[in-house]
Amino acid sequence: MSASSALPMRIGDRIIGPRPCYIIAEAGVNHNGDLSMAHQLVDAAAAVGADAVKFQTWITDLICAPNAASAAYQVEGGDVDQYAMLRQLELPFEWHAELQAHARDVGVDFLSTPDDLTSAEFLVRLGVPALKVGSAELRNLPHLRALAAFGLPMIISTGMAAMEQVTLALQVVRDAGAPAVSVLHCVSAYPAPDDEMNLLSISTMREHLEIPVGLSDHTAGSLAAMLGVGLGMSILEKHLTLDHALPGPDHRASADVAEFASLVDDVRRAEVMLGDGEKRMTASERDTYQAVRRILVYLADIPAEAVLLPSMIRAVRSAVDGLGADATDRFVGRTLRRPVRAFTPVQDADVV
Repeated sequence: MSASSALPMRIGDRIIGPRPCYIIAEAGVNHNGDLSMAHQLVDAAAAVGADAVKFQTWITDLICAPNAASAAYQVEGGDVDQYAMLRQLELPFEWHAELQAHARDVGVDFLSTPDDLTSAEFLVRLGVPALKVGSAELRNLPHLRALAAFGLPMIISTGMAAMEQVTLALQVVRDAGAPAVSVLHCVSAYPAPDDEMNLLSISTMREHLEIPVGLSDHTAGSLAAMLGVGLGMSILEKHLTLDHALPGPDHRASADVAEFASLVDDVRRAEVMLGDGEKRMTASERDTYQAVRRILVYLADIPAEAVLLPSMIRAVRSAVDGLGADATDRFVGRTLRRPVRAFTPVQDADVV
């Protein structure tokens, strides 16, 4: 699928392109059902330098049956009963406007992932600048159609999917309203194993889909994000926690405040280091160049009418300007028209 005719991806005032990467601090369910903790996560997202803080919005009875099994990482986090876990971690609708206002006050975008249509309608009324689709809903084509119809930019995670599922999802979105859209490469494991990350999928999707592609990163540390910068990711999403030791499914695989701040610093440094790709001498190299450049000089006093031999001239480091070593061949075998002194620069005017 080519998306070359798609709208540019914009979230609020930001055009989403390769750089600077749009960084989402995924608060997710790490508020543990506590409004005060949710506010602390908003503050933390701003403190670490993220562009957005994102939560998750759902009504449990609309997305989960009481007998749903929990994933292994959820059980390890202390949640054996998925239905009960989801009920406990619901972000009440009445909290959203307060958290959104807080995010605005501290200068980060407020986003959330709607897992059901009622929640999506609520978020649209609230005025979120974009809608996030979690990996679990990539194959939920009716849900994608409904979200696309709102016309808001969409960010779609692609965990647990192959390219054909991603392509189909994007075609459904295009046919249902053609909003601006981006996708995030994702491995839906918490934490995601290094040998399953397959980060080159970022490049593959960029080339195949021709839309902004990012990374929803569930690995430990910042290495995956650094590689993502090199591969041209446009969006980085990473879970943020106040404390790894808190109970709940996502805290252990999240970055804490110090780790996330370091990650953001690393991403921004990496973006600067990539530069624009044009090979040239840099400003910081000029002083070194002046010290190490070589110019052609005469190695001894030589009288006029002498024929220059290779042993008479050499490129050496010098404080004065002159011709470089690449000019050597055009002087060898030439006749001097005037006498020259040792270690003076070789000049075209010296020879016949």
